[in-house]
Amino acid sequence: MKKLLLCGVALSVALSVSAQNRVGNKVPLANASRYNKVAKAEKQTTGIDNYTPLRAVTTPSAHATAGYKTSATLSEYVIGNTVYDLQSNRGPARRLVNNGDGTLSAAWTFSANASGYPDRGTGYNYYDGTAWGAIPTTRVEGVRTGFANMSVIGGNEYTLTHNGSGSGVLSKRTKGSGAWTAYTPVGGTPPSTDVWFRMAAGGANNNTIHAIVNSQGSGTTPVLGQNGPLTYSRSQDGGATWDIQHVVLPGCDSAYYAGFSAENYSIDCRGDVVVIVAADLMCDVVMWKSTDNGTTWTKTVIEAAPIPAYNTAADYAPLISDADGDGIADTILSNAGDPNVTLDNNNMAHVTWSSMSCLDDDTTAGTSLGVFLTTSGINYWNENMTAPAEVAGLVDQNGDGTFTLPAGDGTNLSFGRYGNGGLTIHPQIGFDGNNNVFLVYSAVSEITDTINYNAALRHIFLTYSTDMGATWTTPEDLVPSAAQGGDGEYQEGVWPSIARDNGSNVYIVYQRDPAPEYFVNNTSIYGPQNTSVNDIICVTWANPVGVNEVTKSSSFSMSQNFPNPFNGSTRFELNLKNNADVTVEVYNVLGKLVKSMNLTDLTAGINTVSLDLTGLNSGLYTYSVTVGSEKLTRTLMVK
Repeated sequence: MKKLLLCGVALSVALSVSAQNRVGNKVPLANASRYNKVAKAEKQTTGIDNYTPLRAVTTPSAHATAGYKTSATLSEYVIGNTVYDLQSNRGPARRLVNNGDGTLSAAWTFSANASGYPDRGTGYNYYDGTAWGAIPTTRVEGVRTGFANMSVIGGNEYTLTHNGSGSGVLSKRTKGSGAWTAYTPVGGTPPSTDVWFRMAAGGANNNTIHAIVNSQGSGTTPVLGQNGPLTYSRSQDGGATWDIQHVVLPGCDSAYYAGFSAENYSIDCRGDVVVIVAADLMCDVVMWKSTDNGTTWTKTVIEAAPIPAYNTAADYAPLISDADGDGIADTILSNAGDPNVTLDNNNMAHVTWSSMSCLDDDTTAGTSLGVFLTTSGINYWNENMTAPAEVAGLVDQNGDGTFTLPAGDGTNLSFGRYGNGGLTIHPQIGFDGNNNVFLVYSAVSEITDTINYNAALRHIFLTYSTDMGATWTTPEDLVPSAAQGGDGEYQEGVWPSIARDNGSNVYIVYQRDPAPEYFVNNTSIYGPQNTSVNDIICVTWANPVGVNEVTKSSSFSMSQNFPNPFNGSTRFELNLKNNADVTVEVYNVLGKLVKSMNLTDLTAGINTVSLDLTGLNSGLYTYSVTVGSEKLTRTLMVK
């Protein structure tokens, strides 16, 4: 069986050589192939043919955006911590939910005991509209679990994890209060071992749980004819029973795919629309969509495998990565197996994943499929597009026109490894009420300390599109630097999860600590040094594009203020269903109330409300209108 190996590169200079021309050492990359195998280091011996791929492999510098923004419009909160610093083997699960009523629900994999992590489980915190709760010191579940998902529907919060006996643990409680109740096993009796769940909740009844999982886990005996079958299960009564149990989706069986790895799949739903995406090295990026709550499915191949036979080659042998049939192995740009799929407000699917260059130059079973960990690039696709596009990547933060990695120690990578991910990893998508698309990801940063570990650190970046992905903004660094009052030069940010639904603010959680890489399953010299406590950070980023809150009111509506931006006074229209008393409040980005008005007995119909904000500093503000028990919020900008 072929193992997945890392193709090394020279690390002492700026990366300016095209990836398909690199020849160097292959060193083991643990916990990254379909079967999580490793092998001893070896030399690459064959030639590399520079064929013309569908999406060309380019140098890291070619992916670097010229210039970047620092955020003056974010607030951050430490909402938890963990010494178990592995949140996902591939792409992050959805771990943050904006509930649309001013509250937030967040989850992560937690442990406070580094000696075997016996207390590993779901860390959880809740923002009640005013403040986050105390940092938790224990897990949600009564048993050891890992790799948390978070969903909120029908007034209930759900977390889904796996336990040590090969099944899932679904925990449920009333949103924001009460005890957690556990339902097991998730999806009925598994065909073998269920590990690494993903969950989405919805349905017309607001009580449906959809779960996908690798039903082989880390075992080696094929299950359902595959090494790592992706199975789907459904509960329509909040997890009490499962009417669909461990089904392999149409076109996902062994005739199409050899199997999938840990957490290289993603799921989302709104109402009765459910969407699932899977990807893997040298494999399709593929989507299944259901419009009847998971009963029937339509399959779409978003990006076909560069060599179709790799989809069904369980051990990659006797193939080489010869894309043009000339008998010489090619370096091929593929996906890194970290896809995320998110449904927008109109139930259109949006998909993102990171790139990975692969090379297979040996036909012998049990040898290597190589990956180039200096690959970069974040890809995006939606259902209106005929082909995916690269929309984000590295950022030239020092302004010298190129992206430069530090010299390192001459032996190890000069940045921490995360599975088979490259320089840009872990993308995830969210929306606001106007269907603007927000994309977060983790990328190696040019402005971090390189002395302590001979390695650069990663930061969390955000970019957004107001035209359904046609154009994107300059990425913004969400890890504050010392100049911004933070410590970003000495912090690593990874595994971001963005709330799917956002309004005047965009919400992101991620894991942060002072050292590159993770200690759990470490793959280089950095991991063993990385023994510090990791903080779980929630970022509140002020949305600059004047978007509606997702929450809608049944008693009134309001327009965006005009003019906007403005200096002095602005106004907006308020359409009341009935006569009512109205409260208008304006807040700055720190959440401080700067103006309040009580408008009594406004008449039904359209009312024009004027706001005099003379004297306020320039910047972003939010204004909220409350009528009875309902509240809507918008963003405005003072020049």
